[in-house]
Amino acid sequence: MDIPLHVQAVLGVGTPTTDDDLLVAAEGTAYISDLFGLNGREFVDAVSPMGMQGVTFKTEPLQQSSTEWRVLDVSVPEGLARRAVMIPDAGATAPPSAAGEVLAQAWFAGQPVVEGGLLRPRLLVQAFRTGAEVEAFGAELVSTWCSLFPAGLGLIPLPLWILKNQILVVPTSKVVVSAKSRHYVRLFLEAVSETKAKWRFISCYRVLEHGYLDAVFDELSNSFFSAPAIAISAATRSLESELFQLIALVESASLQDLFQEFFDEFEKLRGSGNRFVHSLERAAQVMKETSNKKSWEQGVLFFYKTRCAIVHAGLGAPIFDAHPDAKDYLEQMLPVCERIVLSFLGIALS
Repeated sequence: MDIPLHVQAVLGVGTPTTDDDLLVAAEGTAYISDLFGLNGREFVDAVSPMGMQGVTFKTEPLQQSSTEWRVLDVSVPEGLARRAVMIPDAGATAPPSAAGEVLAQAWFAGQPVVEGGLLRPRLLVQAFRTGAEVEAFGAELVSTWCSLFPAGLGLIPLPLWILKNQILVVPTSKVVVSAKSRHYVRLFLEAVSETKAKWRFISCYRVLEHGYLDAVFDELSNSFFSAPAIAISAATRSLESELFQLIALVESASLQDLFQEFFDEFEKLRGSGNRFVHSLERAAQVMKETSNKKSWEQGVLFFYKTRCAIVHAGLGAPIFDAHPDAKDYLEQMLPVCERIVLSFLGIALS
């Protein structure tokens, strides 16, 4: 294994050297364990040619301070595509092993993560595989993630993903599989970074709205040249009812169980006397919109009417800002909304 000059100087080894000699050198000094939180074997495995193969490193200063270590992995089924590490302010404890591995690799590769024998505070360090399907999505997600610390920790409710360590993008995810993915990435990042509850809800709604508009456009594109008049007429009829399109999208994307959860939470709030919920329900009853609808379909209906209430769309919904407890309603419902969006886009958290 070839050893860079700065590593030779710290560990007292020559180049090239064997894994065994590097292991002895790493275990013979407290530098590796104190700085990276790794034992000798973990360090050697991390910086081995196999561990470093195909990995690119990037460092940049953080604008926001942090008192804790933060690690975010963006993965695909084949493995890790990107790992981002926030080095906190000076005086923090040794890094967790997931962070230490990336820091050791970046240091070995010559990245400026160490200064004066200490890790540079307030530094973002990323390791990623170029050419990965989620490369662009991962880069933008990490940028959004950084922008939310530490102020984002005070959001109510806290976005589901902000304290998660791993984000798995499934093979059929809408953020990677087609030329349309760019729009979904933009809408998703808006949804997860919005700080005000009602606009976070609207951002979540816009993801599904884009989904059903996509479906209408695809149907139009597929049939237009064979039957243009019929295709345009069908698309026009589809766009006459957002609710109808939303229900159709929920069925095609198999989101019924999540909208059942939405309805169940809605019912709990109705039972607790939330006045905004009662206003939504009365508006739906006046318009006879709940008739002959399954409970999950009613979940879709009240999801839709919440959007109308916020943006003052039409006469069939109450005005969101006129109800003092509407904010309480959203704080209860937003986690379900975010799970709906994550499932629709093909993104899993752990």
